[in-house]
Amino acid sequence: MNVWGIADPHLSLSTDKPMDIFGDHWEDHHERIAETWQSCVSPEDVVLLPGDISWAMTLPQAAEDLRFLNDLPGQKIIGRGNHDYWWSTLRKIEQFCADQSFSTLRFMRHNAFRIGEPNGQQIVVCGTRGWINPTDSTWQKNSDEKIYLREIARLKLALEEALKIHEDEMPLLVALHYPPFNRGNPSGSNGFMDTMQAFSVDMCIFGHVHGSSARFIPEGRINDIEFINVASDYINFKPRLLWSSTAGFVQHK
Repeated sequence: MNVWGIADPHLSLSTDKPMDIFGDHWEDHHERIAETWQSCVSPEDVVLLPGDISWAMTLPQAAEDLRFLNDLPGQKIIGRGNHDYWWSTLRKIEQFCADQSFSTLRFMRHNAFRIGEPNGQQIVVCGTRGWINPTDSTWQKNSDEKIYLREIARLKLALEEALKIHEDEMPLLVALHYPPFNRGNPSGSNGFMDTMQAFSVDMCIFGHVHGSSARFIPEGRINDIEFINVASDYINFKPRLLWSSTAGFVQHK
């Protein structure tokens, strides 16, 4: 079985939020996601979606977007992005999905998941939204610091849960929405980077950054962690292979 990643689908199947205002490559992008997804993801696979799932403002309004994902092959583990205004408590989201018979959707929030073959290779996954770092040019201490510290705390809680189900040499993957890098110094210290290093995280995936800006966001091995950008437009709306139960982590850089 394989683990894939794709962030920022920005679905709007029941809301008037066309993404092609951001470029022709976004035209009918949900159809492209469905086509490429079905071409590579098998029913036994897992797809990680770290944020900006739907433009819906409420959970009921997000139903069609969640149904779209639910009906695609594989199990999905979904995280929150900065535009997921529909996001609620984990209990409410899980109950809503149960009521809608969305059986292939799970959600990241202070929890962790063990994925893989029952008697073979496995991987542990957890994550949180993340936030901009104090080095970001848009940082405003009064509004950003509280969220920044809260997201670091949530990452620690998720990683503590991950350690409870982690065994032996099992790899540890973190899914963030925001890239966890300092501006101009990708390997520099910040709350997210320091926390992942402290917990010996093996891989971190992220999204959030779109268009030409994504080219300037680092990928590859930094501080002994493999970083991979899975923003949907950056990866041409095709889920990116992250890990295989037969070959382990996939290196992209």
